[in-house]
Amino acid sequence: MTIIFIYTDPTPLARTKFSAGKVYNPRKTVLAKRVASLYMQNEFDRKKPYSEPIKVSIEFLFKRTKSAKKEERTWKSVKPDIDNLAKLYLDSGNGILWEDDNIICELHLKKMMCAKNEKPHVKITIDTL
Repeated sequence: MTIIFIYTDPTPLARTKFSAGKVYNPRKTVLAKRVASLYMQNEFDRKKPYSEPIKVSIEFLFKRTKSAKKEERTWKSVKPDIDNLAKLYLDSGNGILWEDDNIICELHLKKMMCAKNEKPHVKITIDTL
């Protein structure tokens, strides 16, 4: 089992943009992928990326809102969409954590707000099937 922590605000994958006949990825998406990839490279303890079927669990923990009354983690049921969040981190893991994200056969996702003393982060857990 491998666990990776990415200490940054979870960022969704934004759609590719078209402008003046050019195609480009939004700057925020490009930077978020770079940060995620660097964390993955630094924390991954295997010599080679996974190449066999795996299951992946991703927890997205967002900054608490000022109006949050509970001190423990709470569900975040507003934007961004959880599938767009997952896509950015699954794509960032290609060639680093796994050869390609097509080997992921089981996927579990959670989107929550941090507990009072937690920092925003993304936790990725990988296990072979």
